[in-house]
Amino acid sequence: MIQTMIQATALTVLTLLLRRVLRGRLSQRTIYLLWLPVLVRLTLPDTWLHIPSPLSLMNPLQSAIQNAPQELKPLIRNLMTGQITVSDTPNLPAAMASIDWQLIGSAAWCVGTTILLLRTIRINRQFRLLLRQTRLPLPYCGKLPVYAVPALPSPCLVQLGGQPGIYIPEMQTHDPELVRHILAHETAHFNQFDHVWELWRIGLTVLFWWNPLVWLAAAYSRQDGELACDEAAVNALGEHECVAYGRSLLRLAESQSPHSNLACTTAMCHNGKSLRERIQQLAHRPKHSKLAVLFTFPVLAFSIAAAFTTASASVSLFSEIYDQSFNDLNAAIAVVEAYIADHPVWQNADIRYDADFNLRWRTDYLGYNSTEKIYSPENVIVLLCDFTAGDGPVLTPGTRYTDYQFILARPSDDAPWSIIDQGY
Repeated sequence: MIQTMIQATALTVLTLLLRRVLRGRLSQRTIYLLWLPVLVRLTLPDTWLHIPSPLSLMNPLQSAIQNAPQELKPLIRNLMTGQITVSDTPNLPAAMASIDWQLIGSAAWCVGTTILLLRTIRINRQFRLLLRQTRLPLPYCGKLPVYAVPALPSPCLVQLGGQPGIYIPEMQTHDPELVRHILAHETAHFNQFDHVWELWRIGLTVLFWWNPLVWLAAAYSRQDGELACDEAAVNALGEHECVAYGRSLLRLAESQSPHSNLACTTAMCHNGKSLRERIQQLAHRPKHSKLAVLFTFPVLAFSIAAAFTTASASVSLFSEIYDQSFNDLNAAIAVVEAYIADHPVWQNADIRYDADFNLRWRTDYLGYNSTEKIYSPENVIVLLCDFTAGDGPVLTPGTRYTDYQFILARPSDDAPWSIIDQGY
């Protein structure tokens, strides 16, 4: 979750900058597509991203954790993993490290998500009930069925019962020109799959309700979607309809109000600043700039490399949270390598470190043995080893063993590691 928010936040900020810089230089539909990496990154769990890269945004975080003061390590470990450290040291970081912040955060997230999810379900249930009960089919031929609804706030595209349809306020169906513009706009929404994008946006907003940048990304991506549809609608209607289409937007804004941001629908009506921007874009149609295209693709490639990869170090990013430092971890690995070199029974050995396994198994080991008074948790480490057994009295020769565990400990931070236990 932490990696997701860091990388998605950086992508959001970059996209906000790009849309501002590229406005008027690229088509609105191209600018709208810039939001796709943000949505994908928010959707992908951290566990799916295992590609190390020197460009990853996790590298600075890894360096910051590695160089953090020692007194902050228990608090960082607490925030990242939920491991509570009780200490007699009278300072604020030690006191905060004794609080289960992940439990508090998880409880707050569950409450907020549940409330917002119920609100979203209620809004959409009431809206769909209104459409089902009051819609009247209109005799228009096109890709989608068209309906008139008496109490509808604004023209919109809605997927109802698995079938997308265009819904128009009944009072607006008597103006053929306005209806023609509405149909062109909402058909453009359908062509760019906005009924799917909107559901995706709302789902991410519910899950990440506590992050204001997610709400900002949802609002601006929705606005860019409207601009893209305006562009597509005018292209379909013809340039001669541009002024008339702008007048239709003004009429809709004067007579209606927009839908809720939690409604799974597209709304043609917008007020205030967004409406002014739409009118300005109609008056000054953007032209493709080759320089803007050459600028955009490298920036996008770099941002994807930074936001969809993990830290480049061979050790897990959060190993620095569980233990002292990468130098300490390498020193522990060197101890095991020296032990294996002295015992021919270990052949083709592959030593590795798993941060989550280390935390879980180390906690169990300290709980079941009386070593806690001798070793503090950060001075105990568990390494895993895969090896092929050689000739020996216990192991079956030629058999490949996996996840064999070496437990190492040291009495203090500056003492050398030693193997205190091994096995399964």
